[in-house]
Amino acid sequence: MSKSLAKNRFKSILDRAFDRLFDIYLIKCFLSDPSLKNVNLAGFKAFRYDDPNFDKCLQAYQESKGENHFTETSTIKDLDDAITGWYSNNSKLTPEFKNEFKENKLISESDFIKFYAEDEVDRSCAYCKVKESEISSLIDSKKIHTKRLATRGRFVEVDRIKPNEGYVKGNLALSCYWCNNAKTDEFNAEEFKPIGEAIGKVLRSKMKK
Repeated sequence: MSKSLAKNRFKSILDRAFDRLFDIYLIKCFLSDPSLKNVNLAGFKAFRYDDPNFDKCLQAYQESKGENHFTETSTIKDLDDAITGWYSNNSKLTPEFKNEFKENKLISESDFIKFYAEDEVDRSCAYCKVKESEISSLIDSKKIHTKRLATRGRFVEVDRIKPNEGYVKGNLALSCYWCNNAKTDEFNAEEFKPIGEAIGKVLRSKMKK
């Protein structure tokens, strides 16, 4: 069960993480050429999370108001339109970029499965220290009523310790749904530590009721 779950987790992370990083790379390309004619595999290979423009591009990626300016001469809507157009005109190239991401910018599937744990291992949250078996007990005894339980909650998820960096070795932590939901991309592991401890206390208090 755990190995199958780990494989599903890996595929989900691959899809989400690639989409996010590639969009941020396209945003970086837009800075120097709004036509996005400068998008190429070599540029994506060289693109790193410590790129000097990464934070500016990440902020644009998260921006939802199209009328806001991204540069002096372009708005977020202009940026969105350019990216949408690139995908429409270059759909055959996307797998090539995704393969580069999988091979060189993501933890390998075998290492991920080892990290997520083999069958019959009782995983625990790195932040609140609550185990999956304890969460299952809370769910089965109806002491937790989260609406997302049909899809999330029973099994630990995967968090990036440094939220703006990738799903790579050394930057991954197992996290329960509640800690992962609270940590978001805002806090690093040290900043989140007291919050995780507080969540753990609340969950353990529910176990005693």
